[in-house]
Amino acid sequence: MTETIWQLIALGATALSFAMILLLALTYRRPRPVSRLLAGAYLIGVPSAAGLYLVLAGTSLELLPALAGAAVGGALGWWQAGAIHVYRRDGRLFSQNAPWYIVAWGISYAATQVAAVLLPGTLPAGAAAVSLVLTSASLWTANARLWTGMDNLTP
Repeated sequence: MTETIWQLIALGATALSFAMILLLALTYRRPRPVSRLLAGAYLIGVPSAAGLYLVLAGTSLELLPALAGAAVGGALGWWQAGAIHVYRRDGRLFSQNAPWYIVAWGISYAATQVAAVLLPGTLPAGAAAVSLVLTSASLWTANARLWTGMDNLTP
């Protein structure tokens, strides 16, 4: 009975994941409002959530894998932010993603999914933690780059 519940939860999470991917693929070129509040929330929230997850999961992360995950994620985030066109219109900031945004996002997302598919039930907690650091670093770096570039936009 318990195993069936977990299978249903996994199936639901997979369906939600596919729905999110489809939504992203269909709307990634749509202009979106940008604010310092949202970027700041990512700058504070992403490392806080990642750190809390690692503490609650009781996962210890060795320094070298953590640094490698942060470096790769940071590079992906920097590249991802470079693929986002930020502009001012009517006094408000907007962003519009380019196709490279999807590629960078896909690489970051695939890091966790490929490992889970190739190693079902045996994925070490450390590998999951490294992929969490990679994804978190990617999000954090992209938002940091957007944050610092907001002042350079002319009205």
